[in-house]
Amino acid sequence: VNEEELTAESGLEEASVVEKVSDKEQIVEKEDAKEIPAESADTTELDNEDYMSLAGTVVSEQDKKSIPDVQIKVYSDDKLESEGATDTVGKFDLTVPVRDLYDVDMNKKGYFHKQVKLTKGEAKNPKTLQNIPMPPIVKHKSIGIPNVFFDLDKSNVKPESYRELNRLADFMKANPDVTIELNAHTDTRGSFYYNIRLSQQRAASVRAYLNKQGIPNKRIIAQGFGESFPVIPNAISEADHSVNRRAEFSVTDTVGNEQWYIGADEPLQITGFMILHENIYSEKRPFTGNAPLPRGLFYRIKIAEFSKPVNYNAFKGLFPIVQQTNRDRHTYSYYAGLFTSLEDAEDGLEIIRRVFIDAEIEAYHNNRMIPLNQSYAVKETAAAEDGAIYPGDGLVYTVQVGAYRHEIWPSAVKKIREIAPRYELISIRDKSNIVYAIGSFSSYEEAFNTKESFAADGHFTDAFVIAILNGRKITIREAKKITGEE
Repeated sequence: VNEEELTAESGLEEASVVEKVSDKEQIVEKEDAKEIPAESADTTELDNEDYMSLAGTVVSEQDKKSIPDVQIKVYSDDKLESEGATDTVGKFDLTVPVRDLYDVDMNKKGYFHKQVKLTKGEAKNPKTLQNIPMPPIVKHKSIGIPNVFFDLDKSNVKPESYRELNRLADFMKANPDVTIELNAHTDTRGSFYYNIRLSQQRAASVRAYLNKQGIPNKRIIAQGFGESFPVIPNAISEADHSVNRRAEFSVTDTVGNEQWYIGADEPLQITGFMILHENIYSEKRPFTGNAPLPRGLFYRIKIAEFSKPVNYNAFKGLFPIVQQTNRDRHTYSYYAGLFTSLEDAEDGLEIIRRVFIDAEIEAYHNNRMIPLNQSYAVKETAAAEDGAIYPGDGLVYTVQVGAYRHEIWPSAVKKIREIAPRYELISIRDKSNIVYAIGSFSSYEEAFNTKESFAADGHFTDAFVIAILNGRKITIREAKKITGEE
């Protein structure tokens, strides 16, 4: 999947008075790049520097009434030049150094973020910033997040994205009772399940960046939809594909509502599945059909089989749903999720059977269906072929940072040690990969907290906890059974 950026057509809620010049991605060296802090404006006047007044009024888009206490920040070239707030009648008057271009950001509780772009000439015009409309928050309205970039086939957020994500963080700080759904989408190239996993990881990476700006996890529901809902369904040109690669958010409810994820404390598997607040399938957004499975051992849940296609509202917000057509038998089978462990599939089945009592689990090896009881033998054979031996006796937990075909760069090793300086970093040959893991923990909770430190850093968002019994990997569920936690 040739995805170097994940972008959207429109801003969080942008009133632009100058035409956008370019969306072209810049090349930035990661080690030299730093996150843009929430700095204070430098009002120290420099020698021979000219200053000007930037004044205007802010009103509600809904009823045109003035809005007091709107927090305003003025940027130029990503530097905070001035900040202030509107008075009791919605007026503001800030002193800013003379620059060619300005970004004026506005936030107020109960309203979406507002951004206005200005040239120097427009900023000097006293009519430009009069009666700027701020839109009240509307639940479940999808808002595009522009200029969010990723490396090719990677999930870590690039530094060029920080300013736009800081705007989203400012909006959430101004609205502390808001929870958002953070949705990532890929283009339609690549395989269905791969794209879902990639988009899930990218959404999680954006959430980790927002965590570092002071926004807690419980206020962000990170969701990846892969190629399922393209803006341009039959994209051909690179321009069309770039429209489909996008990040969006929407306001859901107040803090406290949670999203159900299967295996949420473990890696994202391939997809697992999500239960959304509403059904998202329709005639314009149909079920995915006959998606090939990846190689290896996987499980998915067969919800039901019918003699004709079902209504798009049939599955109560489950995602992802695959519709598999058997033309010989004239039947339509519907599947939910994809799981790497039978335990996770069983958890999903328990939820689905609340509505569809005849749902069942099917096992697949290298894209071919096998009897469920045979999957145990396949798993044991794979484990026997796995030559990885981890240090330590008895039951311990460690955090797998990543698995790579070659040794990682010294700068990456340094970064891992900076995140978890108290723990030993180990590298183990596992088949054709080199696995990097850190720490030997006696409790799952301690290992999980360390994993969260890597996720929050934003560089190793795929880190996850693994359990080791006498040098061999076992599932987390098996480990918890040993310790009596389950």
